[in-house]
Amino acid sequence: MKQLLLTFLAICIALFSYSQCTPDTSITSPGIFPDEITNLDEGFVGQAYSTQIDVLTPLDTSYQGFPVTIGNIDLTSILGLPNNFTYECNPPNCSFPGGTYACAEIFSTVNPSQNDIGYYPLIMTTSSYVINIPLIGSITQLDTRISFNLGDMFLKQT
Repeated sequence: MKQLLLTFLAICIALFSYSQCTPDTSITSPGIFPDEITNLDEGFVGQAYSTQIDVLTPLDTSYQGFPVTIGNIDLTSILGLPNNFTYECNPPNCSFPGGTYACAEIFSTVNPSQNDIGYYPLIMTTSSYVINIPLIGSITQLDTRISFNLGDMFLKQT
C-alpha cells in the first residue's frame, strides 16, 4: 500500500510541476511575438523569470520561386540564454505544424544573481519541413544560417 501511495504521489508531483504555456490565438498574422523590436520581459536579480513567446506558423511560403506548403517548423534551440535559463514548448516536442498556434516559455531554473546582470541577445534556430515542392516533393531545411533574432533579454538589479 505504501508503494502504491508513493507512486501516486510521484505521478501527481510530476503532473503539477510541469508548466506549459497556452498559445495566444488572437494573433492574426504569422510570426513570432514578441519580436526583436518589442523584446522580451526584463528579469531582475533574486526573482524567478518567466516569459512567453507566441507563434503563428505560416501555412505556406515560397521556395526558389515556387509556392510550397509548410509541414512544420521545429524550434531546435534558443542560443544566448543566461546560465540557469531554459525553455519549454507547447507542443512539448517544439514542432509547430504549418497554420497552427504554438508557444514557448523561457524561464529561470534558479533565480538570477548579481553575476547574471547583463544584456542577452537571443537567437532561435529552427528546422523547416516543406512539402508540395514542384519536381522535388519535400525537403527539410536547417535554418541556423537564417536564425531569427528573438530579441533582447535584460537582467538587472531591482
